[in-house]
Amino acid sequence: LIQNLLSRLIEDTQNLEIQMDKILQLSRVELGGKLNLVTIDLNNFLRSFINGHVVENINVKLTIPDNATVIADGFALELILKNLLENTRQHTKSKDISIAITESDNFYHLTYQDGGQFSGDISKLGELFYKQNTSPGSGIGIYLVKKLMDKMNGSLNIRCTDTAGGLSFVLGFSKGQS
Repeated sequence: LIQNLLSRLIEDTQNLEIQMDKILQLSRVELGGKLNLVTIDLNNFLRSFINGHVVENINVKLTIPDNATVIADGFALELILKNLLENTRQHTKSKDISIAITESDNFYHLTYQDGGQFSGDISKLGELFYKQNTSPGSGIGIYLVKKLMDKMNGSLNIRCTDTAGGLSFVLGFSKGQS
């Protein structure tokens, strides 16, 4: 019984820490905080992020072309990936994540899919405090992702992948110099 209570206390504390971090970052973005846009090697960045943040019971399939470099802020990109990963932990039963990088003329597109299902209004995803009525969370994470992508002159597109309500998050970044 005591072990269960301690586990629950630790989990609640970690969730509170995540929410406070989102609120702090949101206030920073909303108050005009500047980002440090630099060239980032996606291959190295994503592999390092996965090694440092993905828990053992989640599998990540990574598809990245060689020499994929983007213009981004490293801290903002890490925060975006943390928010997507947190959504996977909170809102999906799937233990599989797919991250694929595709290329167009002046952009690289990072597509994040986790097999989660969404039954709300997809057009409202990315609005501040919007979430499904029954889901946990604050409704800040995807809004923060959208704001950070805007500040990096990028884009966020949320697409329905199937009739069951599967979603993919497509982040568009300007290409960097190799």
